[in-house]
Amino acid sequence: MENTLERMVDRIYREGISRAEDRASQIIAAAEARAAEITGKARNEAEEILRQARAEADKLRKTVESDLRLLSSRALSQLKSGISRLITARAVAQPLADAVTDVTFISDVIIELLRAGIQGSFSLVVPETLREQITARLASRLGSKLNGLEIKSHSARSGFTVVQKDAGYELEFSEAALMEFLEPYLKPAIASLFSDKNG
Repeated sequence: MENTLERMVDRIYREGISRAEDRASQIIAAAEARAAEITGKARNEAEEILRQARAEADKLRKTVESDLRLLSSRALSQLKSGISRLITARAVAQPLADAVTDVTFISDVIIELLRAGIQGSFSLVVPETLREQITARLASRLGSKLNGLEIKSHSARSGFTVVQKDAGYELEFSEAALMEFLEPYLKPAIASLFSDKNG
């Protein structure tokens, strides 16, 4: 009987081990499947994150390139504008500064205004330092026609103003006023100079 009992215990033991091995194999297979699923999902998520990061990096690169092109275009435009102002200043500003302090120029402008038919009384406002010279020059050139002209002085070093009392207007011949008047006519010439040189 002992033998039978030992065989039964041995059979039960082997069946238990066999079932435990089967169960362990099932658990291992399920774990491996779950691990493969998690790994696949993680790989897909990582690929999606990389794809999004690349897309954002590409978008950022394009934005930066666009901004840099815009900034360089603006910088070039400002540089050209600055050079244009320097050329204008060199070519025009100094001759204008000289002209609005030149007694002959101021006298010639007044004589031309008189020839153009300015009627009635008007006054000329000139720099105090030039008043005597301008008055003497106009008196020598105009003689008695100087009677309707009143010559006043101001503290500025250059420029002059013609005031027509009856008509209620004044013409300013200062360096700033003449530059402002001439600037629209100078810009196309300077712009064409730049376009010829830069294609």
